[in-house]
Formats: sequence, C-alpha cells, structure tokens
Amino acid sequence: MSSTFKNLDVLLNPRSIAVVGASSNPMKVGGRPIAYMKKLGYAGDIYPINPKAEIVQGLQAYPSISAIGAPVDLAIVAAAAASVEDILRDGIAAGVKAFVVFSSGFGEYSAEGTEIQARLGQMCHDAGVLLLGPNCLGAINIRNHVIASFTTAMEDHDLIEGGFGFVSQSGALGAYWLDMVFQRGIGVSSWIATGNEAGIDVSDAIHHLANDPDTRLIGCYIEDIKDGPAFRDAALAAISAGKPIVLIKSGRSQTGAAAAASHTGALAGEDARYQALFDQIGIVRVNSLSEMVAVARLILMQPPASGSNIGVISVSGGAGVMLADDLDEAGFSVPPFDADTRARANDALPGFVSANNPLDVTGSVAGDSGIFSRVLDALGSASDHDSFVLFIGLMVSISKDLSDSLVRAFANRGKQVAVVWIGAPAEVVQELESHGLPVFADIPEAVQAMKIARQFSAAREKAQQLDGTEWFAPPARCRHA
Repeated sequence: MSSTFKNLDVLLNPRSIAVVGASSNPMKVGGRPIAYMKKLGYAGDIYPINPKAEIVQGLQAYPSISAIGAPVDLAIVAAAAASVEDILRDGIAAGVKAFVVFSSGFGEYSAEGTEIQARLGQMCHDAGVLLLGPNCLGAINIRNHVIASFTTAMEDHDLIEGGFGFVSQSGALGAYWLDMVFQRGIGVSSWIATGNEAGIDVSDAIHHLANDPDTRLIGCYIEDIKDGPAFRDAALAAISAGKPIVLIKSGRSQTGAAAAASHTGALAGEDARYQALFDQIGIVRVNSLSEMVAVARLILMQPPASGSNIGVISVSGGAGVMLADDLDEAGFSVPPFDADTRARANDALPGFVSANNPLDVTGSVAGDSGIFSRVLDALGSASDHDSFVLFIGLMVSISKDLSDSLVRAFANRGKQVAVVWIGAPAEVVQELESHGLPVFADIPEAVQAMKIARQFSAAREKAQQLDGTEWFAPPARCRHA
C-alpha cells in the first residue's frame, strides 16, 4: 500500500473539546454538540467559546480558544464563514490538534469561497493538524460519546454501540442513515461526514474504520473521489481485514452529477469508471439507504453462507414460490432436501403435506403452532443446505410461539438464516433480532440482502490477491479542494 493516510485518532478520541460559537440554546448549531455530550456523559473537558457569555449550558465560557489556557485536542467551529480563518489561526497557535468546521459558504458556494477553503486546508496541513470540513455535519464516536456534530438524528434516539461505521460526503444523508440504523436497533461504531474535504477526505475515513477494532462493516455515501489510488488502498485495507464496504455512489446521471457540483463543489466523473473500481476491489454498490441497512443487519447478525444452497420454509405456498423465483434470479439454488432431512421433516408434518423445498407448512399452523415448531426442530440441524429463509405472514395471535420456535431451531447454529415476516409485531422483531435472527418486511428485501452478503467472501479473496500494481485512474475532473 503506497498511500499515506491521516491519523484520525485525536478527532474521534479527544480528551478535550472546544466549541466555537457555543450557544446556551441546545437547539442551535453551536448548542447541540454541548447538549448531546453533556446528556450522554462525555468524559473529557468541554470548553464553550462565546465572547458574549460567561456561562453556556452550565459550563464556563471563554472569549477565544487561546483564552482557555489548557490543552484542547479538538475544536468544533460553528461560526460565520468570514471568521473561520481567524478562528483556525488562533486555535493552531493555542495547540489545537483537530478542527471540525460546520460553517458553509466555501467551495460549494463561490470561487472566492474555494480560495478561502484552500487556504484553510493548507494552513492545517502546514501545522500538522486535522481539518474535517468545512460545510460538514461532523463526526461521532459512539463508544466514548464524542458528538462533534449538530445532527438532529441524535434528538430522539439512545446511542447503540456496535460494529457499523459510516462515512458520508453528505451530512444530511449521514443523518438519515443514523436515524435508520438506530430505529432498527443496529449498533454504530463511528460516523464521519466529510463535507467539502479541505483536509480529511473519504479515503482517510475509510482507512480509519478499516483499522478500528470496533468496526465490522463500513457503509459509505460518495459523490466523487479526490484521489483514486488512495481510495483504492483504503478500501483494500478494509476488505482485506474482513470488513465489507457497502456503498452508495450518486451522480450516476448528468443531472445527478450537476447536482453534486452544486452540493459540495464536487465535479463527478464518468460513472462507469467508478463502477470499474468498485468491481475491481469488491465494493458492493447499493442504491438506497434502506438497502444498505437491510444487508447490514444480515451481515452483522448472521454468519456468511458457506454456499448457494438455500432451504425455504413458508406458511404460504405462494410465498414459497415467490421466494424460489427471487432466489433463482439472484443466483441461489433451492435444491430438494436429502433423504434424511426429508424423513425428519415428514415425521413433523401433517399427513397431507410433503417435505419439498420450498417447504409449505400450510396455514394449518394457525390452529396448531406445534407443526411449525416440529418442522423447524427437524430442519435446524440439517446439513444439506447452506442457509435458510423462513416466511411468515401475520399470525399475530401465535407470534410468540412461532418466534420461540425460530430461536430454538436456528439461533447460534452457525448457518445463515433470514426471516421474512410480513406484519410482524414490533416486539417479535425485537425478540428475534436480539437473538441474531434478522427480520425483513418483504421477500425482495431479504433476497437482495442475502445476494449482497454472499458477494463479500469473493470480494475479500479478490482484495487479498491484488498486488497493487494496477489502480483506478480517477476522472480528469475531480473535487475542488
């Protein structure tokens, strides 16, 4: 690996944080980071910077960073664009090691803004300090409760620590991602919104997550890539470490590329060249945050499938047929059960049902939930299939019996399992997923997640085989920096 990446440890693990433009109003941009970190119990020191106040949210305020008189690892800047250059100069002189600049009005706004942005980047580079932004939503480290962000996604959710990290060139898309994963109970490691990338770029952030022991899976939203070789090296580091990258790349069309240019100053290149890079190194591209979250739940909760043979168990014959169609189109196989598995299943089924694959246990389970339990017990230990998909619809009155049967038969069996339960009660979804059994709202969502998850084993092998002599040539026009 020939690329050099910025070390983001001080950004995500600061011992002290100054907030420039600090507000006593916890709903304002300069008030939210303080309010979030006080509420969550950030263990470091927080220094509000506001020359017009002595106390901000119960904390002593200071007129400037240099007036603090104590070490500051990270400075969050929530001030007018015109004052940012002086704030960074004061902070650098005071020994600040990293800046997060929320302020907008730079490269995404005008040619003059582009020049100022370049000066900010050069100033921080020359001083050896980190710069995230400008025009960014910031960064979050769930483990140590660093919330260097004003995202509203933190308003209504408790933090859930886990293995899903996210990097985004769009703050708003990053906020939507946070809201979706917290709603689904998925744990997060770190979250980084890079904004205009005058300093830290998406490659630096991916490389950090690749080496972060708390991260198991990386989600990414990009509009363009500044440095093709660096992005490639960062992605290879992640995939070689067994950390899949699920990525949304916008700007596929001419209209989308033009919108990206007005958003963060990006000048997106030909989409086919980006896709060639993703294919080369094993990045899986998705088209929506919901698709990303669906595959994340499967990857984080379940082991990888050891092969393409899938057993289908359904309470509806029609749903079983639909699953067989979708699985076949996705490249899976739905082969017959072997003789031993078929015999065990037939012993558990009513006399009018035969143990085929897909296996239709019929709606008779509504009157006798024990049928479902006995079938799952018979198939949970079957060795002739690499993974299973279970389909259930409604069945609210016996949902507890069915979910208990699923947990007993499939939890911690080492075989990939996906549950499609249309109309599942919320408490049942929570119970199943607490035992590592992901629940999907419909068939296409589950099958697509299984298809994407299956691609990662091959992606890791490809990443480990690449010798680094070939690299992606970025488009002639790249992001302004």
